[in-house]
Amino acid sequence: MLQGRLLRSAGLAAALALALPVTAQESEGEAGSGESERVVPALRFSIGEQFTEAQTCLDEGDIPCAQEILQDVSEIRDLNTYEEGQLYNFRAFLSFELDDTDGAIEAYESLMALPQEELPAGLISSSMRNLATLYLQVDRLQEGLDLYQEWMALPSVTPNSSDYYLLASIYYQLE
Repeated sequence: MLQGRLLRSAGLAAALALALPVTAQESEGEAGSGESERVVPALRFSIGEQFTEAQTCLDEGDIPCAQEILQDVSEIRDLNTYEEGQLYNFRAFLSFELDDTDGAIEAYESLMALPQEELPAGLISSSMRNLATLYLQVDRLQEGLDLYQEWMALPSVTPNSSDYYLLASIYYQLE
């Protein structure tokens, strides 16, 4: 199914983003537009190392290893919002890899419940789109439609023809 392949690609891209350096601030508009900047807590080096180790486990096909590392991270009591967001994002990706759609939905819903002003706009955007797609896969059509429309309205999103095609398909299924 095309949506499944798109979600798998999006999940892989999200997981790969874990290995990238983190900036402390992310602009939410064009430079000089007067819009405020989003202040995102930094990913601590030790937490980043654990995510990288979990990604290495996944790359080697060792899912139990990745799960154990994520469990260890989840037991850290002083995770900041960004670290929690990355943990939920990684859990969603891992759940998707295990064909656990409900687990992926739960992880993305937990991520979306975090204070969004403390998360990178890209993480929010990709999570919204992935969650909307998952809702559609489990026939939660109205929730999928609502979240997909919210995602399309984000300033950072420029919907393309396939986005509008999917939106039309959702409307067709609802009516």
